[in-house]
Amino acid sequence: MKDITKTYPIAKDYAKKYKKIKAYSIKGKQRGRGNAWNFGIEKSKGKIIVIGGGDMLCEEDYIKKGIIPILKGETVGVMHKEELCANPDKIWARAFFLKRSSTQHGNTWKMFHIIRKDYVLKRLFDPKLGYGDDTTIFRKEGTEFLVTDIKTRHINPSNLKDTWTHGVWSGASNEKPWIIIFGLPTFPIFALHKTIKHLKTDFYPPFILFLPFYYSVRYFSFFTGAVKRVLGKF
Repeated sequence: MKDITKTYPIAKDYAKKYKKIKAYSIKGKQRGRGNAWNFGIEKSKGKIIVIGGGDMLCEEDYIKKGIIPILKGETVGVMHKEELCANPDKIWARAFFLKRSSTQHGNTWKMFHIIRKDYVLKRLFDPKLGYGDDTTIFRKEGTEFLVTDIKTRHINPSNLKDTWTHGVWSGASNEKPWIIIFGLPTFPIFALHKTIKHLKTDFYPPFILFLPFYYSVRYFSFFTGAVKRVLGKF
């Protein structure tokens, strides 16, 4: 598995091999994925945009199958139906999720990964939303996007450090940080509830002792992020 921190060098290598591929990098400090996606959208030449992070691994026909509903005029944007953990051999990664679905709203979802450029160019991502910037259009306009039968794998946080960093980012992005902060006295109940719920969907014996600790880490990382937001350090 390639190092996801080397996305730009890898992209440059592909650009050397294929004339249609262009590799760009934002100069200076990166300000989040939404900012990077906006940069890429504005640089793009095609009529359909595909976004993703360095932690995504798409099936071979992801784009080929995903653009069909857009080309048929059925929707402006598409979201994959299912996401699988790409590194389930790591207990931290498996705890993050083994499999997750984008069908909670039926056949639509609040995010997209493939979309018409003319549509998204007028509705760029809002980096201020942080972890939730990929729901910008849904939050501002209520628009949901078609879920279609394409799949991807996600490289989940695989250790304590990455899990903590992800949780802080998520907590700092929460628009109601006080709910997390005031929930401090009940965090053991939170950890126990999440553990039981998790075991019902993925009963993995090592989880019995690991998940209470895992969800305690998750809560306190959310808590730390929420405090940062309240203090204006987000």
